[in-house]
Amino acid sequence: MDQGKCTPDGRELKKNLPDALQTECSKCSDKQKEGTEQVLKYVIKNKPKEWEALQAKYDPEHIYFKKYEAEGKAKGIIA
Repeated sequence: MDQGKCTPDGRELKKNLPDALQTECSKCSDKQKEGTEQVLKYVIKNKPKEWEALQAKYDPEHIYFKKYEAEGKAKGIIA
C-alpha cells in the first residue's frame, strides 16, 4: 500500500474508501458492494499484513471495524 503505482481498481478504491466507510457505502453500486466484499474476504484470509496496513491507514481507532463487524461476520467476511 502506498508503494508504487495502483491498478485502476486500486486507485478507485483508494479514492472512494473513506466516503464509503463514513456513509455505509450509500453511493456504492451493488456491483461495487459485491466486489468489496470479495476483496475484503480475500485480504483478511490471505493477506493479514496488508489487512493490518489497511486498518492502520483507514481505521486506526477501529471505529469502522466495530461498526461493521456484525455485518462482516454475518456475510462470512470475517470470522
